[in-house]
Amino acid sequence: MIEIGQQFTWRGNGNYTACSGHEGTLGICWWCGKPHEKKTQCCGKECREQYAKHFDWNYASSWALDRAGFFSDDGYHHTPGHCQGCGKTCGRRAVEVHHIVPINGGKRFYSVLNCPCVLIVLCLVCHNKTKKKFKEERQQELGMWVGQ
Repeated sequence: MIEIGQQFTWRGNGNYTACSGHEGTLGICWWCGKPHEKKTQCCGKECREQYAKHFDWNYASSWALDRAGFFSDDGYHHTPGHCQGCGKTCGRRAVEVHHIVPINGGKRFYSVLNCPCVLIVLCLVCHNKTKKKFKEERQQELGMWVGQ
């Protein structure tokens, strides 16, 4: 097993971060950890879907948008939804999916922080305020840490 959060390379492609602890070994399912003989990350469709539901940014962000009302009943067409910060009705292009627990940098495609329960949909105004507040708090923490 690999430690959750540890970086690893899969088939020579990029840097991955372990989410379940079963990643990185050919023939071991990334979701359930059981051995399999396929040349894929997961042993079957159900495990692949569960892994995506818990760690994949595309799945999680779509789920958050759907929860905030940005998809029609058919699940494909965009409809106006609501900012979960101020409640304003917005079109899809006027909102961003926000991690409640901040992810710094670009390693967000697969992450333990992509669970839909820690994502909210914010209008651009609320998202910018939230990012600015986090940045100010972080700078204050760093300043206290170095004794300023």
